Amino acid sequence: GDSQRPLAVLSDGDFFGELALLSDIPRAATVTAIQPCTFLVLDNQQFQAMLQTNPRIRAAVERAHTSRTSEVLALAGS
Repeated sequence: GDSQRPLAVLSDGDFFGELALLSDIPRAATVTAIQPCTFLVLDNQQFQAMLQTNPRIRAAVERAHTSRTSEVLALAGS
């Protein structure tokens, strides 16, 4: 529906949108800034290239993907 609820508060160095890129699905959330910030954006091709060339980043993104997938499934069940 059109309901909105906070899922997380992000800090410097945090990332979002990896679920959609890793699973090739539409994004499931909207991000709203509560203070001035800078976003660095990667398209799917850049994102995949980054994962292929940096194993540490790939591992961090995969951990976040697993955790966030579990959170999304839990929210869907509530």
